Amino acid sequence: MLTPSSFPGLARNTPELRQKAEEYQAREITRQQYDYADTLKRSELSNVAFYIQSLGEIVILAIIVGILFGVKVNDSIANNNWGLSVLIAFATGVWALLAIPWFIKEKRRAGQEIPLNVNIITVGIWQLYRALRQIWHLQSLIYLIGYYLLGDSLNTSVIVITTLQTVSYLTTPSNSPT
Repeated sequence: MLTPSSFPGLARNTPELRQKAEEYQAREITRQQYDYADTLKRSELSNVAFYIQSLGEIVILAIIVGILFGVKVNDSIANNNWGLSVLIAFATGVWALLAIPWFIKEKRRAGQEIPLNVNIITVGIWQLYRALRQIWHLQSLIYLIGYYLLGDSLNTSVIVITTLQTVSYLTTPSNSPT
């Protein structure tokens, strides 16, 4: 599975960018030219990955439509419910077919400082612990706290205004029972 974080490493290992890196080392091209070629290669990889993903999605959606027609979901509510159950089973099967091999073949990314005693399940907890320890050194913590407080005050204001409008509407003379 290609993720945007994998594009820089993939792009730099293509023959074209290796050639550009050699040209840059030999001072035949500037850093700007190398960075431009790198950006183009990343975009190309991203577009190819999106194209292949879209083709796979079209195939899966075509199969889903075939399943819906095969189960005849329009004939009755029971068929409709059964069709949804079949679609959930199909989607789960597709996910398992595509995701489980990725988890089995998953490799550690270069540059990550992960202790050897953590596995793919516990690494998330370890990274959360590490992030919570280091967050105090980041200037963005102030931004996050401010963002939370502003969002919380906005939500509180909306709730108070809604409550006041509802109470006002319920106590107007035209809406009171006679």
